[in-house]
Amino acid sequence: MSLTSVPEIFEMTDRPEVERSVAVMSLGLCAAIVGGSVSLAEAEIRLFNPKVLARLEALGLPQSLIDIVHLGTELEDVQRLVPDRFGDSIAEIQSKALAFLR
Repeated sequence: MSLTSVPEIFEMTDRPEVERSVAVMSLGLCAAIVGGSVSLAEAEIRLFNPKVLARLEALGLPQSLIDIVHLGTELEDVQRLVPDRFGDSIAEIQSKALAFLR
């Protein structure tokens, strides 16, 4: 199975829809990681990676949304260096994504 990141999001022309899609994907990936149905590596391939982060920045999306994805790019380090904080990091991403969607 070959995984891709979110190229279809970058093809969207409706900026609010791009923003909502990224926030919803962040929420879904975090829930899937917690539930064990998506690995952290897969989440990194799909959304939480520096390439996607750079694309979002280039699109000029809100800093609060960029911060959400940036936190996702740090999950592997959190898991490796301070594993007892991993759940808190996931919860922070989810909280920020929900706040963004409001």
